[in-house]
Amino acid sequence: FMPRLPLEAPRTRVFDAAELVAVAERLRPDLAAAQLDVAAAEMSIQVARSLSKPRFSIGLGYTLVDERTDAHPADNGRDIFGITGGVSLPVQRRVNRARIDQAAAVRLEAEAVRRNALAEMTAAIGELVDRLGELEQRRRLIDHELDVQTDQALQLAIEAYRAGSSDALVLLDARHARLT
Repeated sequence: FMPRLPLEAPRTRVFDAAELVAVAERLRPDLAAAQLDVAAAEMSIQVARSLSKPRFSIGLGYTLVDERTDAHPADNGRDIFGITGGVSLPVQRRVNRARIDQAAAVRLEAEAVRRNALAEMTAAIGELVDRLGELEQRRRLIDHELDVQTDQALQLAIEAYRAGSSDALVLLDARHARLT
């Protein structure tokens, strides 16, 4: 009887679906693009809202005046400093409201695209993790069954060889199968 060689068993790794989803969410470019679309739509909403509010402006000006030779010698060499102000009132309220509504619709669509992509990815990862667990169970079962079957085949080959009903080639094949 041939001694069994101590072989290292394959290492099994347990995968956490939530951890894989978190990693995939960070690394998948389609999810990053969808997140950027959501952020861009949010910015569009903010811009559209700002356009529907009055805007105020203040301006400062300063002009250097050199020596002049014209008819106003009293202002000769005096620099000019000016302050201006203004107010811009939004008069197209319907247009601005439509901009806000359109940007909100784009944001909702982008959020839906991101949610759908994330749900599909989560489902696919869950299926793969489940499949890996099933395959690991099958591997263990096959390993155990193969060990039992190769042991039995080797014992039968040894007995057949001793009885003279089999040749050495069958015995060597059975030992080779048991070792591999």
